[in-house]
Amino acid sequence: MRKKFMLTLMITMTLTISMAGQNIRYRGFADMEYGLYIANNIDKAGLMFGTSTTHGIQVTDGLFVGGGLNIGIGSYADIYYDDGYWFEEEDDWDTSVAVTLYAAGRYEFIHNRKVSPYVDLRLGGGFLDSTDEGTLYLSPTVG
Repeated sequence: MRKKFMLTLMITMTLTISMAGQNIRYRGFADMEYGLYIANNIDKAGLMFGTSTTHGIQVTDGLFVGGGLNIGIGSYADIYYDDGYWFEEEDDWDTSVAVTLYAAGRYEFIHNRKVSPYVDLRLGGGFLDSTDEGTLYLSPTVG
């Protein structure tokens, strides 16, 4: 037990010392997005427009880690699969609001520039409208 404690302590101290020399700083993003909305068992599909704010720290020159809040408004229709084709119910479009919290990671390939190609991944969850129906938020981005 004592060996495990000492090993954990040494690893923690090493990580703390190695991070002390880094230039860690706050960074934030505000985004607007437009995408595909797929509900539950793929029984509803439509389009969603949203806005989000992400806050966190710039760990290295290229790596950002943080979290944020997304609010999206979606229009969707009930869909069903029949005889090899997807169909939507006529005149049955609904609107919903989804509020999600997410963890975010972002990597920029060119450092110290105002414009840089990047990859971004957000993963989280939240609620749809005022119901207890949960949502999964997955947003991979290349820009």
